Amino acid sequence: MISVIIAGGKGERFWPMSTPENPKQFLTIWNGKSMLEETMERLSHISGKDQWIITTESLKERTSQCHAEHIICEPYGRNTAMAVALAVFYIGRNRSDEIMGIFPADHIIRETDIFQKRLEEAIETAKKDYIVVFGIEPTRPETGYGYIEAGKNIKDGCFDVEMFREKPDRITAESFLKSGNFFWNSGMFVFKVSCMREAFRKYAVELHESISYLEDYAGTDNLEFLKKAYEKAKSLPVDIAIMERAKKIACVKGDFFWDDVGSWMALRRLMNKDENSNIVLGDCKVEGVKNSIIVSDRDKVIAMGLENIILIQSRDGTLITSFDKIDNLKEVMNKKK
Repeated sequence: MISVIIAGGKGERFWPMSTPENPKQFLTIWNGKSMLEETMERLSHISGKDQWIITTESLKERTSQCHAEHIICEPYGRNTAMAVALAVFYIGRNRSDEIMGIFPADHIIRETDIFQKRLEEAIETAKKDYIVVFGIEPTRPETGYGYIEAGKNIKDGCFDVEMFREKPDRITAESFLKSGNFFWNSGMFVFKVSCMREAFRKYAVELHESISYLEDYAGTDNLEFLKKAYEKAKSLPVDIAIMERAKKIACVKGDFFWDDVGSWMALRRLMNKDENSNIVLGDCKVEGVKNSIIVSDRDKVIAMGLENIILIQSRDGTLITSFDKIDNLKEVMNKKK
């Protein structure tokens, strides 16, 4: 399988440790390795050195420090549809019958032995001309993820996709959880190159002109064609451009531990808490603090008498917020800009 890792994200919801120069896929607070390095390692078992990283020009040097051998830089950020299009029309040129996988660089996956088995199942399904997505069984009524509605079974652990659902409100998310027929959309896809290429030509009407420039770029390696493709491109996620429109979509049930580490709240799912349900990292002293996240990679922090608080200190700034306001961080950051 050709592995393509999308690693151009800004990670704004992880400010102040995640910055435009060092976004969250490069953070090492989990176990000493960055999420990008873990993703590369996880996929090397099935792809070997046929592993490609799509990122931005500004992150090229930082990405190369993770020992990536094949790096492609997008001239402009245009969301995931153009990144996937670049993968299938450029990396996949002259490789139409091969299987390709698309993987975000900033996910945490544990139980990697199960992941490897499910990946092999996805590859076998993709050989039958399906575009395959990994669906994660939900454990909470999450409103920050898209959902997949399961259709009829193709085989054990694999089913047709009835419909993709956008991020729901709380009541709808609770109904999805109770039904047992909905899965989180992980954003990981496996497909035959020729199938995805045809899907772009058929369904991504908003990107028609950009696709023609990408095809020219693949034939000549002339960067002007690539720039024109991106200048013309509408910013679209691949889910809207392709997945919600294509007909032959299968979902492999991802029964391994998965988290997309969307915000600082993810630490409560990923790390051990102290006796007062706190996550404390770095040179921090807490007294009378409960159910909070306190992190510092810079100066000493003393926190007292707090509850349900996130306090993050780094060389680029300090974040202090209550749990119920953390989802507004990206919006506040954009206003600040």
